Parts: sequence; C-alpha cells; structure tokens
Amino acid sequence: MHTFLEHLGRFCARRHWYVIGVWLVIVVGLVALRAAFGGTFVNDYTVPGSASDKGKAVLATEFPTQSSNSGQIVFAAPAGAKLSSSEDVVNESVTNVSHLDHVLTTSGSIEVGVVVGSSCGGAVAGQAGDGPDGLG
Repeated sequence: MHTFLEHLGRFCARRHWYVIGVWLVIVVGLVALRAAFGGTFVNDYTVPGSASDKGKAVLATEFPTQSSNSGQIVFAAPAGAKLSSSEDVVNESVTNVSHLDHVLTTSGSIEVGVVVGSSCGGAVAGQAGDGPDGLG
C-alpha cells in the first residue's frame, strides 16, 4: 500500500493541472446528474411502527399542544434572587427570539410558569403553572 500511495502522490504532483481538471469534471458531472435525476428534498420522512412514530402518536393524543414544532425557553434566576426581578431582561430575550427567521410566534412575556428548584435559585417554563405568583 505504501508503494501505491507513493506513486499516486508523485503522479498527482507531476500532473497537478491534469488532476485538478479531472476533479472539476467529476464535480460538474455530479452536479449535472443531481440536476437531471436528483429530485427534491423532503422533510416529512416517517417510519411507521418505529419508536419515534409511536412517541409522536402519544404526544398527539395525550399532549396535543406539545406535539407540534414548538419549544420552551427556560430562564434561571441567580442564587438568592427572584426571576420576577429580571423580568425586563427576560422580556427582551423573548423579543429577540421572536425576531429569529423560523420563529412564528412567541408568548410575549412571563405571565405564568412553574418554579423548578435548582442550584441557581429556580427556572421558569412558559407553559402551565400556578399564575404569576409562582414565578418568584
């Protein structure tokens, strides 16, 4: 194998323009084949009966609001502080997220949430909860 690679390297070094030309022809050929026979990209691939398909079905029946393309942003308060004292910063963060390309809607601001114990004092998730008093 050592001898083969040595000969290949010498060939490529001696005839570098030829090798570059061959690579360009290969790339152009692949692009042309892709344009002629490639089809289109699809983002709805499913495998019926798979674990992820079963999980998606459970989400759709048990938690319909979480089964779509949605997400939550969790904010944490510093140790000894209340998250409600950082409401302006959180609202600014939510506003910045709402301006991202693929974000369709945001909830606006912290209004309801659940305080989750952690080493940094607490975190707020934007769904469910006990009302604004549960924030801090």
